[in-house]
Amino acid sequence: MNNITLFSFFVFITISNYTLTCLKREEIVKDNLKILIGNLNESIKLNCELSKTIHILDASYGNPSVDNFLIKKSSLDAPHTLPVVQMMCEGKENCDINVNNETFKILSLIKDFHKLVIKYSCVSFKRKSFPSYKIKAKRGNDNTWNIEFQGEASNKELYLHVHDINAICEKPLLKKKYIDVNEAEQECNTIKKCVYIIFNIDGYTLCESPFYKDATIQKNAKIYIKMSYISGNIPENYDVFPNFQGVCEKNEVMYEMDAALSLEDVYKKCKEINCDYFTMSTANGVKGASKNFRNYAWFCKGFPKYVSHEGFIFGKNNKNSKNPKQRLTIFHFVYITLSFIQIGKKK
Repeated sequence: MNNITLFSFFVFITISNYTLTCLKREEIVKDNLKILIGNLNESIKLNCELSKTIHILDASYGNPSVDNFLIKKSSLDAPHTLPVVQMMCEGKENCDINVNNETFKILSLIKDFHKLVIKYSCVSFKRKSFPSYKIKAKRGNDNTWNIEFQGEASNKELYLHVHDINAICEKPLLKKKYIDVNEAEQECNTIKKCVYIIFNIDGYTLCESPFYKDATIQKNAKIYIKMSYISGNIPENYDVFPNFQGVCEKNEVMYEMDAALSLEDVYKKCKEINCDYFTMSTANGVKGASKNFRNYAWFCKGFPKYVSHEGFIFGKNNKNSKNPKQRLTIFHFVYITLSFIQIGKKK
């Protein structure tokens, strides 16, 4: 009898210890916001329910703390934590992260990192996934970081989305009397002469013209433009993505351009001031902000907070990368850029 009692007690203790180990992570909840804290070598899980998806607000790996529901970052924390977490979890319903140097591709031997803190919310609309980068990070003896972001090659054509704009296509390649965005993109991809797609109440039109005509404001109309026709000559080590915005703090803004008429001008300015990344608005501008922020560019230092934003162009200067990715063939057409710049001025 005594033996049975002792055995039952032993099993109880074992199960209890196992449960405590699994729940060692700490989660702080405030309304729709969550802060998740994981210690080194733990696995933490971000989770959203009721078909909601994850939206990453902030993150820091190293020795961060939490104060008044804000993440307070140590000066030695890995500065690329946020984009890594965004690439892993943004737009998913749940996401597992191992808290270690391997997750953040840190090649240096660092023994003073102890935790990862992530602030996120669960949103009812589907967030877009973020551009995928190959990352290498090193922290030197003087505690300065050297981080390389290398974009991964993709065979899929990218499109800039200009919303609430309708126009006339002078050289239509194909017209359909219904709207199917995926179908339209696939057809435009297969036709080398296709430059952009117009969607409106009549359906969609694939266009060959290097510019569009008689542009007007029309709610729910939109124009998708192939990035390969407006990217220009992308400088070595640069990656450029449409429909994303790299947000930087005021003290990280190096320069602002109020007449960003082409990406070539933006590349030139970024190289001149040695910026880390840039964000360029087009005809759609910034929602709720002055019209002055149409066709505008911000040049920043440091690491951006990525935000999905239709009609914006984000560029990353991978100036420390020695092996830039092999890019798609780029056609040098600036006419499309000028067209949507002019649309913005007329509104």
